[in-house]
Amino acid sequence: MQNNNEFLGRAEDFADQFLRYSKNYLPHVARLCLVSTFLEDGLRMWWQWHEQREYMDISWGCGYFLATIFVLINLVGQLGGVFMVLFRKKVEVACGLLLFIVVLQTIAYQILWDMQFLFRNLALVGGLALVLAESKKEARSIFAGVPSLGENKPKTYLMLGGRILLVFMFLTLVRFEFSVMQIFQIVIGGLLMALVAVGYKTKLSAFLLVIWLTVFNVYVNAWWSIPSYKPMRDFLKYDFFQTLSVIGGLLMLISLGPGGVSMDEHKKNCSQSKPTDIEKFEWKNKMTKKRKAHEMLKENEHEVEEEQKQQQQEQQWQHEQECQANQNSSYILQQEQEEDEDNLVIETNPIMVQANPTNEKTSRRKTLKSDALMKSISLSCEWNMCTAVFNKVEGFMSHTADHLAAETSPPSNDGHLCHWRECGSVCSNKEELDRHVFFHAFHTKIKSIGALLMKETQEQCILDASGCNMVPEIPEAFQCMWEDCSEHFSSAQDFYWHVQGHIRLLDPDEDSNYKCDWEDCTSSFKKRRRLLDHSRSHTQEKLVGCPNCGGIYASNTKFFDHCVRQIPLDSQQFQCSHCSRRYANERLLRDHVRHHINHYKCSQCDMTVPNKSTLAAHIRYRHTNHRPHKCPQCNRGFTAITDLSRHLSIHSEEPPYVCPYQQCIYKCRSLTTLHRHIKQKHNRIGKYHYMCHMCDAKFGSGEILTKHLVNEHSFLSPVGHTRFRYNQDEDGYYRLQTVRYESIESTHGMGEEEEGEEGGVLQSQTGEGTNLETFQDTPSTIPSSPPSSVASSLPSEKSTL
Repeated sequence: MQNNNEFLGRAEDFADQFLRYSKNYLPHVARLCLVSTFLEDGLRMWWQWHEQREYMDISWGCGYFLATIFVLINLVGQLGGVFMVLFRKKVEVACGLLLFIVVLQTIAYQILWDMQFLFRNLALVGGLALVLAESKKEARSIFAGVPSLGENKPKTYLMLGGRILLVFMFLTLVRFEFSVMQIFQIVIGGLLMALVAVGYKTKLSAFLLVIWLTVFNVYVNAWWSIPSYKPMRDFLKYDFFQTLSVIGGLLMLISLGPGGVSMDEHKKNCSQSKPTDIEKFEWKNKMTKKRKAHEMLKENEHEVEEEQKQQQQEQQWQHEQECQANQNSSYILQQEQEEDEDNLVIETNPIMVQANPTNEKTSRRKTLKSDALMKSISLSCEWNMCTAVFNKVEGFMSHTADHLAAETSPPSNDGHLCHWRECGSVCSNKEELDRHVFFHAFHTKIKSIGALLMKETQEQCILDASGCNMVPEIPEAFQCMWEDCSEHFSSAQDFYWHVQGHIRLLDPDEDSNYKCDWEDCTSSFKKRRRLLDHSRSHTQEKLVGCPNCGGIYASNTKFFDHCVRQIPLDSQQFQCSHCSRRYANERLLRDHVRHHINHYKCSQCDMTVPNKSTLAAHIRYRHTNHRPHKCPQCNRGFTAITDLSRHLSIHSEEPPYVCPYQQCIYKCRSLTTLHRHIKQKHNRIGKYHYMCHMCDAKFGSGEILTKHLVNEHSFLSPVGHTRFRYNQDEDGYYRLQTVRYESIESTHGMGEEEEGEEGGVLQSQTGEGTNLETFQDTPSTIPSSPPSSVASSLPSEKSTL
């Protein structure tokens, strides 16, 4: 115990020595650090004037004028307040102005319900309270060692509030992870913050916190090490200056001391209010000597006056002791009440954090994210036995990277095993494992978004949940194809952030358009937001995942469609008049009917398709030889990465697809084959569910039925098409689609009209100068019929050609 006290005493001496040597310039350094986040933020407003104004206009729909006023207030208010604080000119006005900026941005950037950012702003407010306290003059007390809670009450309470609010910074650094370093940080950091809050060993505790936060800030928030085009640079830069401001507040606390309401001051007052035995003995000796001196000077003419003075001194000392005792007893009572309140605040704050474990920001201040769901996202790590939960995507991705870095177990004979729960995939090498696990982390993020959407809309997915953690194979690294950039990524999330960074740094062209610089893309948009949405067509980024079955979708609408399509067939009242399929709502039916009508014609052949994406895929597969995705084992090239993923199953010794049903040992190398197996074996759909419309012969697949139509009934595929299409009728059998709907605009110039007969249906193709009366009108049951649609037959007999 004595050794601990000796060590603590030496540490306090070192802190006091540091304060003595730095007392002349420490307040200036503290003020500079404290306002650094406002300085950086104000300069950011200056440099990103247009982006910030556009973000406010898009987020709040407030219009160009109000958005401009908001950015201008932030720019002038922050830079003006910073210089007023640094030069100590009207500090009260400057602190009020900066406090107004904090409150304004908390509301404008929707940080109010994001606990982590709210706590950081509260810590920043605590620093401003200490700056304001430093600017106030302190009135002296007439009693030594007893604080004057009358004239100095504002300053005392400002310092008390500033100390307590600084504690909130520590709460933002807490990560509930089961690691020795994290537990050490929580225990030591929590202890030091508690000491600062109650004002015990304040200068030493604050000094240790300054050292700890400085090392943490330089090591974790090293934004200068991140390239300028990466969004992570802005995130780390924001965290760096926020933490630096809290360090400034702690330096200000070291310079000012704990204030009147603190345990340090309480102990000091207790020691000073009651004289010690030595002091009493010395005082008695002093009084005795004085009395003797007065006795020797009785004959002096001033003897009477000296005696009166001596008596007055004795009475004054007794009066001071009585006053100090009374003042100290009232102060102790008030101090105990305030300590109880402090303890109440300290005890309840962790409960506030735990009561909202799903709170997340997802929109970070000074970034252009507008998805409100990111505020309450909850990310649970599913690596092996890990139970860590995060409310920030950045922290979750970093945590996943730590798992991969710590993975030192040697690969098995089959390869590297994925330890993500309910996965069990085996990757051929460490790089593929990294891509696979990082996609698990991204998959967890979008599934969390899907869970929140389900909770809000009460939609449900009733599919089998056994494959909710299955993710697609990623045989190659994610590559950025932006102009003058070819960077590769193992993390899908980092790849998507990287591409967004290109767009956010993009300047508009002469026509105020934002041009997509992706390879072979010429699209341009009036708004940056539209270009961000368009970029997902290149990156294939998905925004929502189903938390039940694990499906991934490009938009909320597609996710809702996924849930709605699972409504029982009897409840689906909207039926297509062309293929008899049923849908739960009119919009799904309308989207489906559009696929019956071909609007677009290939410029290199006679192929007609219903939409642009199908046309683009047709051109890539049929009219180009670009095969960028190479198989690492046989060097065969593929147009799409999904094709490569399917091909890789050929090289694996064990079939990668396993039937999810229990007690079924079926395995195959194709997802299509697995679906066919589930339909036939487990869903009891007949093996022969394709039927010839000519002779009622039944077949097990469309491919066999196609051969039958060509060989037995002399059918040819329609002009421009390479295969037949089959629709499911009411009896459950798939039969040949004998009518194709096309729009005049899309089929212009396809060829001359051809004649034939097949079951009373006209066998013609539209062409330039075609008489519309010759063809059937588009059925009126189509919810939104395309312009000038006409129908033509798909198959034609060899004899008619």
